[in-house]
Amino acid sequence: MLKTIIKLSIIAWNILFLFICSSAYANQNDFDENELRSSLIPAVAFPNSLSEFSLKERMQHYGASAVSIAIVRNNELIFQKGFGTLSKSNSKSINQNTIFQAASLSKAITSLGVMRLVAQDKISLDNPVNSYLKGWQLPRSSPVTVRELLSHTAGVNNASYSDFEQNEMLPNLMEILNGDVKSKADSIRVEHPVGKFKYSGGGYMVLQKLMEDVSGSPYTEYMGVELFEKFGAKQSHFQRLSLSEKQNIAVGHGYSKEEYPNGWFIYPQEAAAGLWSTPSDLARILIAYMKAYQGIDTKLFPSKVAKDVAVAVDANMGLGFGSHGEGVDLHVDHAGWTKGYRAYMTAFPERGDAVVVMANSNHSNRLIEEIVRNISNQLGWNAYKPKDMSLAKWSEEKVGDLVGAYKMQPAGFIVTISKKDNYIEMKTPRGTIHQLYPVTDNKLVMIEDGTVVKILNNNELYFWGMKAKKQQK
Repeated sequence: MLKTIIKLSIIAWNILFLFICSSAYANQNDFDENELRSSLIPAVAFPNSLSEFSLKERMQHYGASAVSIAIVRNNELIFQKGFGTLSKSNSKSINQNTIFQAASLSKAITSLGVMRLVAQDKISLDNPVNSYLKGWQLPRSSPVTVRELLSHTAGVNNASYSDFEQNEMLPNLMEILNGDVKSKADSIRVEHPVGKFKYSGGGYMVLQKLMEDVSGSPYTEYMGVELFEKFGAKQSHFQRLSLSEKQNIAVGHGYSKEEYPNGWFIYPQEAAAGLWSTPSDLARILIAYMKAYQGIDTKLFPSKVAKDVAVAVDANMGLGFGSHGEGVDLHVDHAGWTKGYRAYMTAFPERGDAVVVMANSNHSNRLIEEIVRNISNQLGWNAYKPKDMSLAKWSEEKVGDLVGAYKMQPAGFIVTISKKDNYIEMKTPRGTIHQLYPVTDNKLVMIEDGTVVKILNNNELYFWGMKAKKQQK
């Protein structure tokens, strides 16, 4: 009888242990949309959740009518949703299939296309790129490698590219490479020290030429077949779109929070900035990458190739992605910005977790950061933490003394500071709004990005690397 009781007790404890473990695992994988909607986290956090805001509040604050989010947990897409409307003037709700400009996320996706050629032994990372190019060569006295181009360490010029109106004539790839007048850019060449990180959209246009020459297909066709079709990125493409087509497209908004009259601008530099996509599409590609990294599914490429992508070459830059942390905290990422759009994606390949966020305003990079902090907090990542600070108590008189217009020197523009209910607000001429809180007797902090505003003598402030002189009324 005693043996039976002991045996039953052991079984009961085992069942309880399994229940506890399974519950903990379930909680670990839970994502609460309501928490996302109610508790966005700026760069600076104060006690008692003083600086937590709703998603709706922050979309209005940053001038974004639309934001779309996809979340991956354990290599599975667990959440995909669009919030808001197509534009400030169009009340039609967006959904998970609404497309946005992916901006420089194009570069990270391009890098995966290049790495497929590496996996197929069609190119080598450490061979000179000129050995693969046909009909055009990168001007350089000594060889520049594919690895250096991918990691922005090739010293190539043209950090970014200009936008085009929807009715403008667009340059082709050769005109972009050669810097023809129509391209609105310099010819692509090596201008900076090789081996040191120097962000270069021009380098990715060289990689576009490489991909076309090695694959024998146009870049857009190659990417469509090798990435988008294989991994279910059905909404992703590099087409030229116009507002008159009335597709499911989030319209771009400026710093003033007003939408652009023609909806968006065109970026013919496809590999560097030309991608249209959705967070869900990009999340599916990140899942393929993380599974390759873990060796679970090598449909994208072998694990060794995937791990090469995450190795930092210089200044936390890997092969097409930024590379940060180590072990389970290792994450690769990329941000994007075109006129009217912001985007960000990050993936933790050891964990199988990822998030992609896209929004439709120039200032929504801060909105995206606040969303990612909330998701990071919910999923238990050891990254994207806010900086905890304590509030300083200021008298109404002290706040009143700060209120006014300030001229930035030497830039020359005016910022205005005013008192709100429980914070101090600063507005810039281009329409951005910053929330300031006092943290010492002579310092305030912008909660959006942690910028410190220091109060100097003689009615002067110091921030953004400049002095700001208070103007007389």
